[in-house]
Amino acid sequence: MDADQIQRLSPEQRGLYKQLEDVFGMPGWKIIVQWAAQNMQDQHNRAALATSWDANRLNVGAAAAFGRMVALRDAMETEYAALAEQAKEASDVEAESLFE
Repeated sequence: MDADQIQRLSPEQRGLYKQLEDVFGMPGWKIIVQWAAQNMQDQHNRAALATSWDANRLNVGAAAAFGRMVALRDAMETEYAALAEQAKEASDVEAESLFE
């Protein structure tokens, strides 16, 4: 997100966003994402070779969970960008009502 978008967030949202940025910037986060991506692939492979429907579903679910970890940074970015856009729209509506 750019600085303008971050400024549109409430102080609480801005603080949480900055904390998340700090976490996602840590070298340890990169290790976790690599680990989760490898486990996601392993679970997909296990699902393809599963000998029962239950085992397949378990592996598919585990792959999805690891996939969520891999995509967490993008998901948070999208969520906070949407919050910033909502704040902008609310501000625009308020500004328009002043001119009416």
